[in-house]
Amino acid sequence: MKKIMNYQFIRFFMVSGFGVVCDIMLAYFFHRFFGLTLYLSTVISLSIIAVSTYFIHQLWTFRSISTGFSSSRLIKFLISSIVVLAVRETTLFSLATFLHIGHSWAVAQLVIAAGLSFLVNFVITRYLVFRPT
Repeated sequence: MKKIMNYQFIRFFMVSGFGVVCDIMLAYFFHRFFGLTLYLSTVISLSIIAVSTYFIHQLWTFRSISTGFSSSRLIKFLISSIVVLAVRETTLFSLATFLHIGHSWAVAQLVIAAGLSFLVNFVITRYLVFRPT
């Protein structure tokens, strides 16, 4: 069981790590080239990446737990993505409001917020969405 858990975390890290990089790039792209706020840019990018990573987790990361496509699991994952988004948005807001980090540090803000939300995402995804039945 512990060995499976280690493989799942490594797979989760690989998929989600790639997803986080894509997420940050997309958010920065929307912020920089379309003039959207970091908050809105993050909502758009995380929505795109969340759906993409769900299917990769379904097919690869948690395949030993997963028994195929599950609409209830997808709904749980989307709800968990809202929680992750709330963590990320709260982090961005806190960095801007309390630490007065300006928009010139947009990438740093996105990296910090994504890192914190990554940890929350693993716990929720592993223990609530893809938990063994």
